[in-house]
Amino acid sequence: MTEYKWDVGLRHKATGEKLSLIVWAATNEEATHKLNGVYGPDCEYTWTGTGPIYENNQTVRREV
Repeated sequence: MTEYKWDVGLRHKATGEKLSLIVWAATNEEATHKLNGVYGPDCEYTWTGTGPIYENNQTVRREV
């Protein structure tokens, strides 16, 4: 199975501080949902977006 490296962005609701978390996942949706419970209506953070990480104009991937 191939996994890709994703950058998941979060912002603290009270302070506005931005975080960028790097996760390995097969899809964008899976990468975002790995952080369920960290962001949402009852949490301190809001989700700001998820995108792939590139090196040398190619997505970073690994076989697991």
